This record gives sequence, C-alpha cells and structure tokens, in this order.
Amino acid sequence: MPSIDDEGATSTALEEGLGTSLDGNAYDDGRLDDSEPEDMDEEGHTRPGAVPRNNATANKSSPSARMTQFEAHFESILDDMFWKDCDSGIPGLCATKGCPSPATTRCRECRAKEPLCEGCAVLAHRNLPFHWIDVWNGTFFQRRDLRDLGFVCYLGHHGDACPHIPTGRPPAAFVIVHDNGIHQCRLHYCHCPGARENLSQLLRADLFPATLERTETAFTCEVLERFHVDFDISKRSTQDFVRVLTSLSARDRDTGEVKDRYRDFLLASRIYRYLTMRKRSGRRHAVVVPGRQEDDLTVPCLTCPIPSFNLPEDWKDTPERLRYIYRLILCADGNYSLQKKTKPDDAADVALSDGQGFFIPHSKMYDELTKKYNANKGTGKRKGPGKGKSKGKGKESVNDDEDEDLGIMCSGFKVIRSQRTAKFKFVDVSGVLSFSCDHLHFRPGATVDLQTTETWLHADFGLGGALRGTAELHEIALSYDVICSYICHILERFKTSQPTLLQVVEQLKMLLPKMHMHAHKELCQVVYAFCYARGFGLAHGEGVETPWAELNAAGLSTREMNAGARHDALNSVFNFWNWQKTVNMGKFLARKLREAYALQRRTTRYFASLTVIARPEVVTEWLKIDLDDDAPTPLTFREKTKNWAKSVYLLDHIAVPSADGVMEEILASTTHLNETMSRMRNAAARFVKAGVELEQELLRLQHVHSQRATMQDPLDDSLDDDGDAAWATYRKKLANWRARQRKHMPGLEELLPHIFEEENLGEAEEWSDEVRNGDGKQDFKALGLPSDFSAEERSDHELADLAEYELKIRIGLAFDQLDAVRMAVQHRAAQIENKKKNVRTSKANAVAERHIRLAAQRARALASRYNANHSRICALRPMDYVAWDDDTAGARLQTIDLDNDLTISNMATPRTLGDSRITGSWIWSVFQAKSTARTAGGNGGDSAVEMVQWFRARAAKDRADEAVNKICAEFRRTSIGYAAYADLWRQAAQASGRPIGEQAYALKTAAMWERMRIQCDEQYDGSRRPGVDASQLDQTRSLRPYIMQLSDGDVTPFEAIMAALHAA
Repeated sequence: MPSIDDEGATSTALEEGLGTSLDGNAYDDGRLDDSEPEDMDEEGHTRPGAVPRNNATANKSSPSARMTQFEAHFESILDDMFWKDCDSGIPGLCATKGCPSPATTRCRECRAKEPLCEGCAVLAHRNLPFHWIDVWNGTFFQRRDLRDLGFVCYLGHHGDACPHIPTGRPPAAFVIVHDNGIHQCRLHYCHCPGARENLSQLLRADLFPATLERTETAFTCEVLERFHVDFDISKRSTQDFVRVLTSLSARDRDTGEVKDRYRDFLLASRIYRYLTMRKRSGRRHAVVVPGRQEDDLTVPCLTCPIPSFNLPEDWKDTPERLRYIYRLILCADGNYSLQKKTKPDDAADVALSDGQGFFIPHSKMYDELTKKYNANKGTGKRKGPGKGKSKGKGKESVNDDEDEDLGIMCSGFKVIRSQRTAKFKFVDVSGVLSFSCDHLHFRPGATVDLQTTETWLHADFGLGGALRGTAELHEIALSYDVICSYICHILERFKTSQPTLLQVVEQLKMLLPKMHMHAHKELCQVVYAFCYARGFGLAHGEGVETPWAELNAAGLSTREMNAGARHDALNSVFNFWNWQKTVNMGKFLARKLREAYALQRRTTRYFASLTVIARPEVVTEWLKIDLDDDAPTPLTFREKTKNWAKSVYLLDHIAVPSADGVMEEILASTTHLNETMSRMRNAAARFVKAGVELEQELLRLQHVHSQRATMQDPLDDSLDDDGDAAWATYRKKLANWRARQRKHMPGLEELLPHIFEEENLGEAEEWSDEVRNGDGKQDFKALGLPSDFSAEERSDHELADLAEYELKIRIGLAFDQLDAVRMAVQHRAAQIENKKKNVRTSKANAVAERHIRLAAQRARALASRYNANHSRICALRPMDYVAWDDDTAGARLQTIDLDNDLTISNMATPRTLGDSRITGSWIWSVFQAKSTARTAGGNGGDSAVEMVQWFRARAAKDRADEAVNKICAEFRRTSIGYAAYADLWRQAAQASGRPIGEQAYALKTAAMWERMRIQCDEQYDGSRRPGVDASQLDQTRSLRPYIMQLSDGDVTPFEAIMAALHAA
C-alpha cells in the first residue's frame, strides 16, 4: 500500500532499515536527497535504454579523451613555442611612431610585445617598473631589468621625476622582489616640501621595506599578498616560495647568480600577514562582535548563537523543548602533526598575534605547566614544559595529573598506547589541542600547545578559551574522544583553575564523537551517544577533525619556525580555514537542509509503520517507560552510567556481576545472622576473595617474567614494574594469606603439605624459575583454594561454604575479565581502521603493524586468563549442573575460542547500536538477557525486540526533526549575523574623524557582508520546504498522514499516541 508524504506524493514501499553516515545522515542509497536519478525508475531499476554511468568510451570530456585530441597537434604547438624565441621586427625600426632608432627590445610581460628601441621601452614602462625586458644581442634574446636600460623609478609624482630632487644626487640602488622575480632597480624619493617620510612613500607605492635602516630591499604588496594566499591554501614553505621567485629572475650578467632574499622575505611577509589580519578584523575600526575580545583577529562563526548579535529578541522565551536550536556545540581534538622542533632559535621571539588569535598565550599556562612537569622530578617525567627527555617508557597518560577514574578510560584510541613518546624526543611542542564549533570554525583562544600527550590541564585551558563569551547561552555541549574520562573530575579541576566558568561547566552536555565512539565500550556507546541524546539532530561531534587533513601540510614548515613565527603562521592558516567556511556557509547549510528533509521523510514513514504494526495498546505501554534522553553533564553522568543497561535502545541486559559487586552481595546476605556468625562468614568470604586476587597476581607476575625473559614486546603497563620488588611484595601478601588459610582451612597441610615446605616464605630470598615461569608442578603452583580440590575432597574437608563463595566471586571476576577482552578486541579493530585511514609510509606501516600485533596478543592473553578462570568455575559447579536451568548470569559464560571468538564487525561500516553484540562471537551477546521485556504483559523476547526497534526508530525520527529545526535556525542566525556585521562596519565608516581610506574600506566590507546576507537568504528560500515560513521554529513532520494511510484511514486509536509523542 503506498504511503503519503506532505507533498502528496506516493511511494511503493516503506523503508525497512536505515544506515548512518559519519555526520549522522541516514540514507538508503547515499544520495543527498530522495529524488531518483534520471536513468532510474521509482524502484531504483535502470530504465530501458539508459546508458551505463561507467561507460568511459561515451565520455568525450574525460582527461584521456582530451589528451588524445591534443596529441595530434604536439608538433605544431612546439613550432609556435620556438617562434617566440625570435621576433620578425627585430632587427628593424622601433614601432613607436616617428622614432628612427633600431628596435632591439620587447617586453616579456606586455601582451602586445611590440619591438622597441631601448629609450622607447623605458618610456612605455614609466608606471610598469617590474616588467622583464628581452634584449636582442644579435643572435638571441637576453632577459634584462629595466634598470639595465637606464630606467629610474620616481615616487610621489605618478611616475614623473620630483622637481625638488637635489642636484647631483644619484638614485638609490634597490632590490625589489615582485611576484615575477627579483629585480634590480634605481629609485628616487620625493623631496618636495612637506613630503612624507621615506617609509610612507614606499608603502604608498606598494613597496614594503625589508628593514627600516638603510633600506635597500623592498617587496611589492602583490608578492606579499600572493604569498599570504599561497601559504594559507597550499601550505608551501617560505623557502620554497622564495626559490620559485629566484628561478624566475634574470641572472647577473657577470656572476650568473641571484642574491638570496629569504631572510628578508621571512620578516616582511610575517609583518604584512599580521597587519593584513588586523585590517580585516576591524580592530582599527573598533568593530567587535559581542562576547569577543577587542583585539581579536579571528574570523568569527556568525552561525553559532551569539546573544545580543544574531539571535531574535525573544530567543530566551523559546519553549523548553525547542531550546536546542540555540545550543552551542563544541568539538575538541588533539593533532600531533603541528609540532615545533627543539633547536637553537630566538628565545625572545613572541608572536605578533599573541593572545589575539587562536592560541592561548603560553604565559597564561606557564605556572600550571611548571607545577605539572616539575611535580615528580627524577621519576622519568619531563623536567619542564617542552624541555628535557622522557625516561624509560615515558608514558604520560591523559589522566596522570590526578586519579581520573581509570576504570572508565576505555578508548580504543588510547592516548597512552597510540602516542609513542619517541616521536616527542626532539620537539618542544608535540602538537596542539584545538576546539571548534560544529560549523567547523576554530574557536578563538582555544588552541593549546602540547608538551607530550594530551592532559586534562591542556584540555581545561582550551575549553576555558572556547567557552569565553557564552555565559548567557542556555545550552552548551562538548564532544571529545575521551569524554567518558574527561568528565569525571572536571568540576573539581575548574573549581581550582577557572572558578568563574564553574556554573557553565556544570551544565555542559558532554558526548562522544560518532566515529571515535566505536572504540569505546558499550556503556559509553549508549550514555554518550549523539544519536540517543535529545536536541542534537544529525550532529556528529567530529568537526574539529575535518581541517586536520588539510592543515597538517602546514606542519612541515611551521615545525622549523621559532615559537612566535609558528603561532603567527598557524593563526593565519586557521583564520583562512574559518573564512572559507564562512563564505560557503549558505551552500553548506542548504545542502544539509535538503539532506535533513529527505531523512525526515524516510524516518517518519518508517516510524509510523512500526507504530501501526505494534498496535496502539502496546505502544501506549511503551510510552509509559521513563525515557531519559538528556545528554550527560558533570552533575548527571554518574547516575546515567549506573542505569545504562536499562536503556530502551538495547535489549534487556542481565544484571552483570563483578568481583567487587559479588563480594558486597555476600557481605549483605549475612546481616540477618547473629554477630558472631556474620563475622565468621564475612571473614571467610574476604579470605576467599583475597586468595583469588593472589592467584590473578601470580598469573600476572608470571606473564611479566615470561615477557622479559623472551625479550618480547610489552603487552601492558605492568611491565614497567620492578620485577624483584613485585615478587617480594607478592611473597609478603602470600605469607599473610597463608596465616589466614590455616584458620579457615585447617586440613590443608594434610592435603598439600609440601606447599608450605617449598615456599620457605620466611627464609628464601628468591623463588625458583619454575615458580616465576609458571611451569612447575601443578601442586607446587596451587594456592590451596577450594577449586584446587575435587568435589569429594571439598566434601570430606567441609569446604562447601568456601567453595560457594569462590564460585560466586569467580563468576563476577569472569565478567570483569570478559569486559577487558571485549575492549582489547575493540582496540585491535580500532588500530586496524586507523592504519587503513591514516598510515601511508613504510615506516609508519611497520609501526602500525606492530601496534596491531600487540593488540591481538593482548586480547589473546586476556582471553587465556579468562579461560583459566572459567575452568575453575566449571570445577566448582555441581556434577549435575545444567546451564539451561540456571537463570543467573553465570549460565551464559563459556570457554573463549582463541582462534574464532576474538572478532568484531567492521567498524568502518555505518553502525547501528547493537551490531557488535549480534555480529561476531558470543562474547558480544553474553550481556543480553534471554527473553525479557520491559513492559507488563510483554510477549517475551519478540516483544522486547519490537520495543527496542520502535524506540530506535523514534530516536531516528526525533533526530531528523531536530536537524531540520536546527539547520533552519542556523540559516536565520547566519542571515541576522551577516546583517549585524554589515551594520557594525557601516557604523564604523560613519564615525567622526575617520580618514577617507578607512571609510572606503569599511563601506566596502559592509557591502560584502550585505551581499553574503542576500545570498544566504536566497539559499534558505531555495532549500526550505515549500509553504514553510522562514521564521517557523518547529517543522516536526506529522505522523498523521502516514498512520492514516497505513491504518486504512482510522487514526482514532492513535490520537493519544500522536499527542503524547508531539508533547514529548
């Protein structure tokens, strides 16, 4: 039965599923809209007679076809190229009318290339002083400067000589660098009474001096402007640019050389670039966007919400359910390609744009950095910010400055593992940590230089800069690839470091970027997911990742610069990136709006179909479930983390035990007993748990010893321990535990008498290699836990209670181990995807292969430890145990197949949450309950699946509706922002006492922003759905027409459901 959309069109089928792209756009065929290709019918089949799109022979405009056309003319083209090396009018008479002199020159730059005598060539170039002249020497042309023909450049009189030049004063010899090469020139200043100083005369003649004392070199503004644009776009180094200019220049007729102007050009181009940024920023005109510093040089994002600038007057009165349209979304990410090498340089060099661009001034962080890096002198950490070397492994975790809830640190892209400190051995700055908005604009004052890897200190200062001027906003969000760890103690840190921002940070909504989310454990993929958080539309949180592919090229040159020059260069590059995004914002939003409309139609149709299929009475029950779809904040994330397994977006999870959780349950179960009995049972449970922990510690130490003995690569951080000290600590723990063992297991010495004899805990200095290697006899390794004995032996020696405790504790431990195995498998998959996307060179490939191999070995080692524990669980279970009759979590445990179970689905494909549990081995589904549903009277597993599918479809529709509303609001903000910025420039032009040049520039800039506003409005009108008012806040797509069609016109049973969904 065909379905109906808002335009009255019909389609032959309902979508049965949706995919998700990186930016959250879900499409069945990947097109930007839902229109069919012209050679496709409505069902996607090729129309009869349509020409295949990949038919290369039919494409006459392909590069190969056009090349073939040229090949037939190669010889004639070469003939014309050789013809230019001579001139039919030379030798001959000068082309100037009435001039009898012989023609010996022609201009290489002028299009006419008339043959002229030397005198006429000089007169013709009175105001074109930097053209190259070809001079005929009787056999061929030689390139010459106009100076060689007697040309003198006069300033201040439009090319004419100044009448007040002192008699006998020779012209000054100058070297002028132009965009066509390096020229030798003779120049006279103006000497009229009241003439401007020489510097001003040069600048007004578009010549920028290399020095202010004894100026003999200058650069034309054309070449400086060209380099500014060339560096911002191509990221080509200054040295390469000057080498090009040198190769375009005429050689000295005696030495054949061109004097190097590289160092002079470095200084001039840097100053010119900075002053150009100041001019364009409006600082001279006092043009300041609210919420920004007066000396800010950066291009602002006028699409982000800016109170008192681009928001409607009543924006604070927006209904709470629509407040997300005025939400600011920030993205953070580190980049390790924009480094600065350690080398001798000018220590006093400070950026001209210090504190005015994107970087946080180093002086602002210096005290905190010094405190951090000098806190543990002699422990292998760096001696100070950007100085010294790392000792040993040199690992610096992103949470090494304080206890940052290491258990939550689950990123497969772990900074600890993926950043090799060897990369930072000879660098002062290892990279940058930057913050951008979701419109891909870098935030001013929110980029921080890193000394090694990312730390909370750097992230906090960067976030503080990104939040500047946002206090009035109701909602702000942050996306960061380690947000699950960063959020843990952020309030404590900001109380100390930036207390003025504490209230803002308390309400900060914090989520994981969509691509990086794949490398996190399932908890994070639910709690911190954009797709399940209300009000984020199709935002993906990866915005700051976008520019790195282009901007990394700048790192090849900026890493060689002084600290100040590097910041100036990167500020320019970042600013140009912002400008490009601003110029194209209308096109970008128009494309995104068309995509959102197409997605909105499909998700609404799909959600309506599921609603009708599920029946009104069932959906009504589902709507009674408490849906917590607010993004986590520093105040709420702990509660959301506790309840993640109850998410309606997942099939019911069993209450997964853990070793610590089981211990708490055991202790709680004894509270009804008398004090003596309770104390005895609690002591017995603690004794068993301590024994299990000792066993795991022994396995770890044996693994460490094995890795060291075979000189293998380390698989975990435990290899940093001092081996002998670790074994000594273990022996002390074991001695204490043995004393307790004699009380709880008095018959142990009869069963295993040689244990106490062999260990010699009080005397032996070291244990034998058999103990350390773990290859001694089984009895020798045994601790004497209940699982070390047979069922008969446990029964004979009354170990049943201890065995029960051990079984429960080991089941909890198994789930802890299984979680570690899953994370290790995810880490390996993340490393593989990282290699595919980012690794290019053979050296980097070898390093990536090593990381992948280590990740695989780590997963295998963890799985082996789990299997050893699982075998103990099996040994402790009764002989008549049947897993199917067991309703506890432990029934789902099984042995891991080391060859087949350590797999995961391809993380590069669009992901629907839950794929990792369905695709691959049993380790991804063990946390899923058998057949439970959250609704009373549910039909078991089938009902639960339908419910989860319905809630996911609802979330997809909500996100699509939000995306439409968000993008329309962004269009309106952009238009208002452009208009407001144009008004600021017009007001600046009207300021009294403003010089005429500043007035003209301000009016030109105002006209540019006004033109951009008109274009933005046109793009909004062209992409908006017909019949929708431009100011309409809510464009949620109604379910009614779809449900009416699917239910044969009877929507009465669904009225309450539609009302409840709309109210939500």
